[in-house]
This record gives sequence, structure tokens and C-alpha cells, in this order.
Amino acid sequence: READEKSKKTKRVEDRKTINEQIAGRERQRMLALEAREQENQSMRSLMQRYEKEDRSSAAVRQVAMEKSRKAILLANADAIERKKQAREAEKKEMEDILIYQALKDQELAKREEEEAAVLKTKKERQAMLLAQQEKAQNNAGKMDELRARRAAEE
Repeated sequence: READEKSKKTKRVEDRKTINEQIAGRERQRMLALEAREQENQSMRSLMQRYEKEDRSSAAVRQVAMEKSRKAILLANADAIERKKQAREAEKKEMEDILIYQALKDQELAKREEEEAAVLKTKKERQAMLLAQQEKAQNNAGKMDELRARRAAEE
């Protein structure tokens, strides 16, 4: 009976030892799983931080590109506005030149018309004078003929 008791005690000790080993093994498993999960979480946090950093970096690059593009557009708009302004000024200058040219041509035409009118007036005056002289000469010739005729008749 003592051997039975001793055997039972030994068995209980061995069983306890086995249970304790199983508990310790499970605890180790749990700790390993917890550590693996913690490592996975840490890896995930690192990955998320890296993605956030990349997002911030690409957002900054996009912001710089957008700013560059905006400045280029503003510059192009300013150039286009300046070109339009210069074109309007050139057109205005061209119109002024045309008006000046037209005014000069009008002055030349008016001067030529005045000169032609003066020449025509001079011709008419000369013609009138010559006509008057001719009439006077004819009148004088008529008077002389009349006077001759009277003298001839008196004689």
C-alpha cells in the first residue's frame, strides 16, 4: 500500500509537473503570439508612418508643381494681355497714321482745287478783259467807220 501511495504521489508529482510544463508552454506560446502580434502591430505602424510621410512628401511635390503651374499660367496670361495691348496700340497708331495721311491728302486736294480755281478765275478775268477790249475795239472801229462815212458823205 505504501508503494501504491508512493506511486500515486509520484504520479501526482509527475502529473503536476506535466501540467505546470503545459501551463508554462502555453504561457510561452501566448507570449510568443503576443510578441508576434506586437511586432506585426509595430510593423504596421511603421508602414503607416512611412505611407503618411510619403503622402506628405507627394502632397508637397504636388503643391510645388501646382504653384509652378499657377505661376506659369499667370505669366502666360500677363504675356497674352501685353500682346493684346501692344496689338491695340499698333492698330491705334496705324489708324492715326491713316487719318494723318488722309488729312494731308485732303489738304493737297484742297490746295490743288484752290490753285485750279485761281487759274480758272484768272483765265475768266483775262477772257473777260480780252472780250471787253475786243468789244471796245469793235466799238472804236464802228465809230471810226461811222466817222469816215460821215466825212466821206460830207465831202
